[in-house]
Order: sequence, then structure tokens, then C-alpha cells
Amino acid sequence: RMQSGNLIDQAKSSASEGTGVCIVLSGTENRAFVTQVGATGHLAPEHLEGVNSLVRAQGKRVHVHISGFFSCTALRPLTADYFYNLRSMAQGAGSNLTISFDTNCDSSEQWESGVHEILKLVDVFLPNDVEAQGISKQADIVKAADELARLVRVAVFVTCGADGVVMQTREAVEKGLEPKRFRCPPNIVPVDPTGAGDAFDAAFIYKWAVLGGTLEEAALLGSCGGANCTLSFGANTAPASAKQLSEMADQIREHVMSEPP
Repeated sequence: RMQSGNLIDQAKSSASEGTGVCIVLSGTENRAFVTQVGATGHLAPEHLEGVNSLVRAQGKRVHVHISGFFSCTALRPLTADYFYNLRSMAQGAGSNLTISFDTNCDSSEQWESGVHEILKLVDVFLPNDVEAQGISKQADIVKAADELARLVRVAVFVTCGADGVVMQTREAVEKGLEPKRFRCPPNIVPVDPTGAGDAFDAAFIYKWAVLGGTLEEAALLGSCGGANCTLSFGANTAPASAKQLSEMADQIREHVMSEPP
């Protein structure tokens, strides 16, 4: 599937560590995760030279997305410096760099690790509601979105499951405007929410960073990607194609992009 999309796999192998494994215990009311991070815990900036090479290429359009932040124990304390260096490289090369970021859940429930400093270097932050509340220290989702939007360069999108998505831009919050809300796609009977956040991220990034769509259009396609993921067990059992998600977005656009009551 990666080859058909003209994607280059630059994964590095570790001689001493196995591949990380996450077992998801998914119930009707809640979920639990049992994780052995394996080689993921050793991921560090020196393993990302392929990314650096793209950013240094003259005049390139490059988008960088980092997720699973709280599981990347070696990368975690170096992420802010890494993003800062990426932006310096891009400026020197005249490259158009954008960065998106999704933390995953912090099993320690401390929600620290320098996230606020990292967000100042991020264009788009894509947390779920629990992550947004934990990082912002705000129980109210609107207040959480406002707090986080003041930190990032462009926008925050908080995914809220059946309650849809809350979007707040830095420009809007500085003007005192309320966040925008997007409804959950209709007629979705979820089987398993595992991976829905990452599916939202993938579709969002594709629309915004690859196709150059607006933030609103990206939120719509992301919502379709996340909703589609919940229709089967497992995080990546039946991924939809870009064409399928675009057709779904066209059919439900009016519903999703209208303000909830």
C-alpha cells in the first residue's frame, strides 16, 4: 500500500530492541492500553536524517508529523530542539515547512515533558479531548482549545468522539472569537474506536498539507477518516482510500460543517 502511494519507508531497525507492541483492551464504556515500547523508546533525532535531508532541499514543500510523543522516551526531551532546528534548516533552504503534532495519552497523567514549549513550534496540534484537557489543565473543552490555540502557530483541533471536533485558531482566539465545532459524521455505528485519532490525523494532513485544502476542509476529511476507522475492529483493519473518504465528505459536508445545537 505504501509503494502504491509512492511512499518511502525510512524505518530503522534495532539490533538490540524488538518492535514495540500495544495491546488495546476495548470495551463498550472505556479502553485500556498495555504497551511494550521496544525500539520506539530509542527513537531520537539522529534517526531522522531522512527528514532533515528533505527539509534542507532547496525550495521543497515538507510536512512533518510526530505522534506517539509520550511513548518516545528518548525523543521526548529533545523534541523542542529538534523542531527548532528543523525550522532553522527550512528557513536557510527556503523550504516551506509545516509541522503537526499529536501526543498520545500520558500514562503518568502528568501531561508535562515540555509539551507547552513544543507547541510554540507546531503549526497544528491534533489532540483528543482527554489529551487536550490534561495538557491545558482545563476541564472545559472550549477553554482547553482556547488555551492550546494561544500556544501554536496556526490551529488546534480537538477530537471528541461522537461529539465531533472542536477547532480553534490562534488568529481567532487572539480576536476573542469562539471555537468552531464540527459534528460527527451521521449514521455511524462504531464497533471499535481504536486508531480513530490517527486516522483523523492522516486524512487531515492529506487534505491540508498535501492537497492544500483549508483547515475546515481538512477537518471534514479528518472526521470522515476517523469515523470510517471505528467501523471495524482494530486500528487499521480496513483503511479507506482517499477517493472513498472524499466521496463520503461530499455526501455529509452540510451536516458535519453545520454548527451543533
